[in-house]
Amino acid sequence: MKVLAGILLVIASVFDPTLGQGDQYPALEQLLNAKELQEYRSHLKYKDRMEVFADAMKRLSQQLRVLVDQKEVDQIVSNLDLLEALAHYAIKEPAPANKKDRKAGEVRKMEIGLRKLMEDIQDAKTIAPYEYHAEFDKTLEDLGRLRAQLLKNFFGSAIEEPQSTDSSPPNPQSQLSADALGIAFRFGAAGQQSGQQGDTRYSYEITGDQFTNKEYEKIRDNQDLKHRVDTFLEVAEARLAEISRRMNNEEWTEKEPNPLEFYTYEQMVHAYERALNSVMVNIDEKAKYKLATEKDIKKALEKLNKKIMEFTPQLEPIKQLAIKTKDEILYKEVLKAEKTSEIARKGSQYGLGAPVQ
Repeated sequence: MKVLAGILLVIASVFDPTLGQGDQYPALEQLLNAKELQEYRSHLKYKDRMEVFADAMKRLSQQLRVLVDQKEVDQIVSNLDLLEALAHYAIKEPAPANKKDRKAGEVRKMEIGLRKLMEDIQDAKTIAPYEYHAEFDKTLEDLGRLRAQLLKNFFGSAIEEPQSTDSSPPNPQSQLSADALGIAFRFGAAGQQSGQQGDTRYSYEITGDQFTNKEYEKIRDNQDLKHRVDTFLEVAEARLAEISRRMNNEEWTEKEPNPLEFYTYEQMVHAYERALNSVMVNIDEKAKYKLATEKDIKKALEKLNKKIMEFTPQLEPIKQLAIKTKDEILYKEVLKAEKTSEIARKGSQYGLGAPVQ
């Protein structure tokens, strides 16, 4: 197996580049400290300004970790508002025409920092009361938009292209090679119609993770790589099993109430995709910061690779249902899930040293 120095996790879908339209944000002068503001004003280059934003976000993320340890939920939410505002201003910075400037080390540094920050926010969310979760989800979405923009600037149009059905290895011209970022393997660019009464229809994009409270608790209580990967894969597997049960009109036979009874198809496919994405983030970060042994990372990759082979074929019937019922939201969620599944398959295969097929 290749040396496990880290993974490049590219967000599976490119978000809408607009952010916070109509929202009011604090002035940038209120978000940056004196040193950061001076640096921002004295440097006009994109890469230099991204470094200023990265430093400010790092400062706030350090504060976030302290607030999480102290379980200061209200202050955590205030911290999230500041991070969201910073993301807004960073996105508004015009991308340079110079390719070298777009791919500078300062930009890579910010993208990597955003990855870690988003995982910290996910962890902080597990200690917050449920009524605060929407605040966490909104900040994660906005940081995700910023990260997607950085990646789009870095890769050009490559991450917007649909997944190819070609079995050949990734084109080095359209995807960043492992050596380019000093990494050894990477995960490359990361209402229902059930026939039942009372189904909820969605006319908007589904947000958040759509995990149950018990699943959030289990994620929070399992910090080591093995158990976190197992937990997220269990979330993904449970969603596919529940969708299959409904599509086949099978009765719920367990003694305990069905925890997914009131989740729609769209929500469950969304949760499946988020769970796979979380698996990749966790493997990525544990490898990057050497928080797990090579043996444990290899086992995690093997488990992911095995499960993804079982999961992927189960998405096709759901897609066909979406086509049959003309359910646009469900169809879009399945497409996103398929893309993330393919990323997970190729990334885990590559990480284990096997030829990418």
